[in-house]
Amino acid sequence: MIRAVANKPLELSDDEFEYYLQIVEAFGDNVFQETFETDEDPGSSQHGWITIVKPPFNKSLPMGVIFFLFNVMLNQRVRKFDDMMLKLEEKNGK
Repeated sequence: MIRAVANKPLELSDDEFEYYLQIVEAFGDNVFQETFETDEDPGSSQHGWITIVKPPFNKSLPMGVIFFLFNVMLNQRVRKFDDMMLKLEEKNGK
């Protein structure tokens, strides 16, 4: 589901969103500002996907935030791959 994170669309599972809320509670509302970019085109098949994680050079950032963003970026692609595999298996009658 697409959620608003740092004024960007971000596709997150319910579990990822719950963890995001815990991070914000622990480190503050602005911890994700200027730390990543997403595909913001609503017509794109990758709308809400992280395209780059870019921690700022001028401030320190908790490692949990960086790991979370990398994890979400990877999970977004794995979810797409899983969907593709399920469709292929259904097509082949398995």
